[in-house]
Amino acid sequence: LHYPLRRQRQMCIRDRKRFLKEGEVLFRDGDAGDAAFIVDSGHVGIYKIVEGEEVELATLNPGELFGEMAIVDGSRRMAHTLAK
Repeated sequence: LHYPLRRQRQMCIRDRKRFLKEGEVLFRDGDAGDAAFIVDSGHVGIYKIVEGEEVELATLNPGELFGEMAIVDGSRRMAHTLAK
């Protein structure tokens, strides 16, 4: 993807580590998507509520990127995350 230099700088300014405890939520379905994340250590579960049931869509491992689609298309979050 190609972003203008100004956009690249804005994305870099937001670069910071977040430390989550097991079970802690990073973002929820419907939240504004203003950042993407990379798992540094541990694992992150991606979940969606389907017909009233919480369904695990994926478990992400160190080095994996997630949340990037909200930045690409400006949409709101389509799932929620839990630290594992």
